[in-house]
Amino acid sequence: MAMQLDSQAFDSGRQLPSRYVRGGENISPPLHWWDVPGDTRSFAVIMEDAVATNGRTRHWGYHDIPLDYLDLP
Repeated sequence: MAMQLDSQAFDSGRQLPSRYVRGGENISPPLHWWDVPGDTRSFAVIMEDAVATNGRTRHWGYHDIPLDYLDLP
């Protein structure tokens, strides 16, 4: 089974609600993941904007997230 990722803030494939964008509160949406492969050593999460008009698609990233973290609130 493949690792799964979701958010309570929005449905998969939908736009982020306005509170998570620059014109809103500009905060990161909460994320949760599960079904982690057994050989996983750490996590990395990158937030990209597939429709950015300014050429800057990467917004933020975290890396070396420990295995006991399954959420980014």
